[in-house]
Amino acid sequence: EFIFNKGPVFSNIVLADDNAPKQYVFTELFKKAHKPQKKSEIFSNPSISPPIITVSNGEASITLPDDAPPFYHYTITRYDYDTHTTIYDGEYQKTVVDKNVTPNKTYIYTVTPAYENFKGKPIVLPKIRIDEGKNFTPTPPPAITEKEWWDY
Repeated sequence: EFIFNKGPVFSNIVLADDNAPKQYVFTELFKKAHKPQKKSEIFSNPSISPPIITVSNGEASITLPDDAPPFYHYTITRYDYDTHTTIYDGEYQKTVVDKNVTPNKTYIYTVTPAYENFKGKPIVLPKIRIDEGKNFTPTPPPAITEKEWWDY
């Protein structure tokens, strides 16, 4: 069985994940030399590209990437030096706004995708600070693979 979709979630034909819903799976014939070798993990190992976090008007906004699967469940957690709080736990929502933040405090957010009983690894977003009257969009550091090693 194979899995394929023309949308943003899948981009080619791979062997079906053992946990794939029937609507994403089909059977096809291939020449032995051209049979797909890679097996999808989109349902048993949920993952997404890093979300974007911004600060505006004293609120933190977390925006999921365009390729985030709408069939995943998402948990967004806010951490500060004293506590951690789940600010969102539910179905796909493009942007989640956290209005319950305190000025002059630093926060770290994580986003964890899940599908049924399978949880992905939490994605740690860049640290933000809520300053009164200021807007801020953190710029993540470049991946080490995007620069020459001797520049570090």
